[in-house]
Amino acid sequence: MCPEHTHLVVDQGLLPHLQLLGTLDGRSYEVLATQLPMIEIERRLDEACAHAAHNQPARSTLSDFRAPMVLAEAELLALSRAQSVTTAHTDVARHWREHPTLEVRCVPWMLPPNRRASVRDQTQARDLPLVVFPASALARKGAYVLAHALRGFPCRLRVLGSPSDDDALWKGLDVEHANYSDDWMSPASVVVLPAYIEHSPRAALAAVAAGIPVIATAACGIEGLPGVIVIPCGNVDALRAALSATLQVPD
Repeated sequence: MCPEHTHLVVDQGLLPHLQLLGTLDGRSYEVLATQLPMIEIERRLDEACAHAAHNQPARSTLSDFRAPMVLAEAELLALSRAQSVTTAHTDVARHWREHPTLEVRCVPWMLPPNRRASVRDQTQARDLPLVVFPASALARKGAYVLAHALRGFPCRLRVLGSPSDDDALWKGLDVEHANYSDDWMSPASVVVLPAYIEHSPRAALAAVAAGIPVIATAACGIEGLPGVIVIPCGNVDALRAALSATLQVPD
C-alpha cells in the first residue's frame, strides 16, 4: 500500500489486522461489511448460551470459536472510525445504523440463478411436507430451536450441513442428511433457518431464487426478500406458527 493511497475500500476481514499495523491511521476508508463485529457476535452467543443453560450440548456449540480480544477490539475501533459501511446483510445494516456518525449503505442481495428442478408430484397422502434445514446441526444455527418446534409436527426434515454430535438432537423426528450439491430444492416445501448467527445465507438465497418459502430469523440478513418470513431468535412457538401457516398444517 503506497503512501499516496489516502482513501481505502477495505474488506471487513482485514480491518483488525490493518488497525493493529497502524495502516489506517491518517487515511479515510469505507468498509465492505459481511458480518456483525466480533464483539457483537459473541454478545449474542453469550445471550443464547444463557437461555440454553439447561442444555449442555447446545451450550457447548454456542461457546465455540471465540476471537482473541485484541482482534475484536481492533475491529470495533476500526469500524467506528470508518467513513461508511456497505453491506447486503439487513441485520448488519440495522446494527450499524445505531452508530451516530457512520453512513450505512444496504445494497440488495444478488440472488443466484434458479437451479430448482421440476417439482415432483407430492399429492400422495404418504408424502409429508419436507422441511429443509440449510446449515450444520449446531445450536448457533438454530438446530435445537428447530428440533423443539418440529416435535409432533407432521413433516419430514432434511439437514444439509454436518450432522450433530448430540445423538438426542433429532430424536423422534423423520430426519435425513444430504449435501448442498444434491438436488435438495426440488422436493422442498419450506426452508427453515432459525439461526442466532448467520452471515452467509447462500442456501436460503437459493431457495428465495427458486420460489421456495423461507422461514428465518433477522440474524440471517435476508429480511424483505420475497417469500421470507422473519421470526424472533429462539422462539419455538413463533417458528411452529410460521410452519403451520406456510405448510397449511394445523399446529
